[in-house]
Amino acid sequence: MVEARIAEAAAGSIIDFGFHASLTDPRHEVLDEIEPLMERGIVSFKFFMAYAKWGFYVDNGFLHAAMQRIAARDGIVAVHAEDDEILEFWRAHYARTGSADMLNHSLSRPELAEEIAIRSAVSLAEETGATLYVVHLSTGRGLRAIEDGRAEGATVLAETCPHYLAFTHDVYRQPTGRYFTMTPPLRADGNRQALWKGVGDGRIDVVASDHNSFTRAQKDRATGFLDVPPGLAGNEMLLPYILSEGVAAGAITLERGVALLCSNPARIYKLPAKGTIEVGKDADLVLLDLDEERVVSDESLHDPKAYSVFSGRRMRGWPVATISRGEVIVERNECHAAPGRGRFIARHSARSEQSLPLVARAPV
Repeated sequence: MVEARIAEAAAGSIIDFGFHASLTDPRHEVLDEIEPLMERGIVSFKFFMAYAKWGFYVDNGFLHAAMQRIAARDGIVAVHAEDDEILEFWRAHYARTGSADMLNHSLSRPELAEEIAIRSAVSLAEETGATLYVVHLSTGRGLRAIEDGRAEGATVLAETCPHYLAFTHDVYRQPTGRYFTMTPPLRADGNRQALWKGVGDGRIDVVASDHNSFTRAQKDRATGFLDVPPGLAGNEMLLPYILSEGVAAGAITLERGVALLCSNPARIYKLPAKGTIEVGKDADLVLLDLDEERVVSDESLHDPKAYSVFSGRRMRGWPVATISRGEVIVERNECHAAPGRGRFIARHSARSEQSLPLVARAPV
C-alpha cells in the first residue's frame, strides 16, 4: 500500500513530497507497522483524539503504546487534539436545541475539549519521551496547556493556521457561515489574539494550511452544523496571508515568517536538504514582491473548484516565482513544470536504525 501511494503521488506531483502515516486502527498488531514505515522514510504519524463515529479515533492506551514505538526511533507524533467524549455530548445537546444554527458548530466543540486533549497527549509524551506535534491549534487555552507541558519537560511543538489567526466564530452568524467550517472550529474573540502572540514570540513553531478543500456547492448541501463538510482550501493563501497580515502589518519579521513556513517545518519533519539556503542543500526558493497588492478572489485560485475564505480581502506581499531544485517551475502564475518531476523524500531520524521493544516506563 505504501509503495502504491508513493508511486501515485510521484506520477502527479510537480514538487518533492513526503508522507505522514495516519494510524486510525487501534489494534495491537498495527503497532508492528510503525518500524517498517520508519525504515521506509516515514517518520511522522498522525493520530485523531476525536471522530470515533467515523472510525478515526484512537484511545489513550493505543496512543501511549504507539508513542513508545515512535519515540524509540526519534519520530514525530502529531495529534488532532479534541476530546471525543466532550464533543459527542455537546453535539447531541446542540442538535436538539438548534441543528440549523451554524454557530453551534463552534459551541458543540468547546475550547475545553482542545485543552483536555492536549493535556492528555502532553502527559503521554512526557511519559514516553516522544516528540509531540499539536496540529491546527485553535485556542489560547490549548497554547497554555502546551506551555505547561514544556515547563514539565515534555517536548511539544505547536502549529496553527491562518483561519484561526484571521477570524472568530462570529462569522458563523452570517448567512455565509457554512463556508467557514473546519475542525477544530473558529473560536470566540480573544483566541486569535493569543495565537498571534504565540506566533510572534516563538511559542508557536509553525503556521500551516490544514488544506482540506470543499466546494461552495458541497457546503451548500448542508442542512446545519451537523452535516456541513469540515474543511477549507488553504495551501494557496498560506504564504500571502503571512506576508500580508504578519510581515506587512508589522506583527512579525520576514525572518520569523520564513521560520514559521520553511525552516521550522523542514527541521521538525527531518528534511535536511530543505528549509534553508545553504551550500549543498536543494535550491528550493520563492522570489517575493513584498509591495505587490492584490484582492483575493475565488477566480484567482488555481484550483477551479476551490474557494477562499479570504475572498474580497486585499493582501500585500505575493510570490513572483517558485524554484524547485534550481528549476523555475512557476513564474507570474504560470506553471512550467510537468507532473512527475516531484520526488518522494524519505526522512530518517538519528535513531532510525534502532528497533526497541514495547515496554512501559518503570515507576520512579
